[in-house]
Amino acid sequence: MRMTRRGSSLAFSVISNRFWIAVLILATSVFFHASPLFCEGGPQVTTAQDRSLAQRLVSETISSYTSYTRGQFTDRVSDDFPNDKYAFVNRVERRYYSAKPTQVDFFISTVNRTADKLAVSFSWEKKVMVRKTGLQRNFKGQCMFVYRQENGAWRLYDIKGNSPL
Repeated sequence: MRMTRRGSSLAFSVISNRFWIAVLILATSVFFHASPLFCEGGPQVTTAQDRSLAQRLVSETISSYTSYTRGQFTDRVSDDFPNDKYAFVNRVERRYYSAKPTQVDFFISTVNRTADKLAVSFSWEKKVMVRKTGLQRNFKGQCMFVYRQENGAWRLYDIKGNSPL
């Protein structure tokens, strides 16, 4: 019996250590993956205008999701979106048609800007109505949207974290 307790305690300790190692690796990889955004001289000082721009861009992105039409949403996403722009748009579309978003609130925590990029970190809360059952579900998360200025327009260039889309 004592052997089993020690064994289970050891197993719990190993699982706990693996969890924290995974968290550390994830946090480090997000930092190093996001750091190329600011290689061009580093982030600039964030101004009230940058925060206002960030608020508007995130609001418009979420609005184009809550009143989803494929063309309108696709136009907001950069052609250089990581992996595949259209795979991302297809995932968003599947989520939209499986559960209609009824309310999405977000709260911006940080804004970083370079000459052509804007990174906005925020927390969010979303209510959706599952189309098959009609039941309401609630979700929460934290995310970073990275926008890039392309031909005079800001486009969604990358997403890090748990996206509300």
